[in-house]
Amino acid sequence: MIKGKAVYFFLGIIIIIALFLRLFSYLGIGKKSNNIGPQTVSVVSEDEKTQKFILEGNLATSTASSSASSSPVIKEAIVESPQANDTISSPLVIKGEAPGYWFFEASLPIKLLDNQGVLIASAPASAESDPLTDNLVPFKALLEFNTTATSGYLVVNNDNPSGLPENELSVKIPVLFLNK
Repeated sequence: MIKGKAVYFFLGIIIIIALFLRLFSYLGIGKKSNNIGPQTVSVVSEDEKTQKFILEGNLATSTASSSASSSPVIKEAIVESPQANDTISSPLVIKGEAPGYWFFEASLPIKLLDNQGVLIASAPASAESDPLTDNLVPFKALLEFNTTATSGYLVVNNDNPSGLPENELSVKIPVLFLNK
């Protein structure tokens, strides 16, 4: 009888340790970063009409594990509206797509900054489908703001509950303000 309880006890400990290791792996705790510093990647849409997004912070691209394809896997958010250098006004509807792991509790933070980096407004963007995937998930947000600035940036961040700087990713879109 005692041997049976001991087996269940050790089995429970092993399961708890496995869960903690999985959690640490997911949050990136204990990983060594080879990131030298902030890096910026600009991507232009295929029709070269407008600049799609700028990724700041850690590069989040990796190679697909499939032997059929060696193209990079998209790990960045894509802001569909507004586009780079669009003239915006309040209220502003932001639409785009981000990998599911950018979300925490089905939302991710959006900020609007002036050209000096001063925060004008912020709001959470809501996932429009289940974010429990590595695939792109559509999101939408509404920002209401008032500013006298003429230009600034829309910043879409991944929600980073770990607070670790090496897990931070963002998309920064230059915008112009319609002052009435």
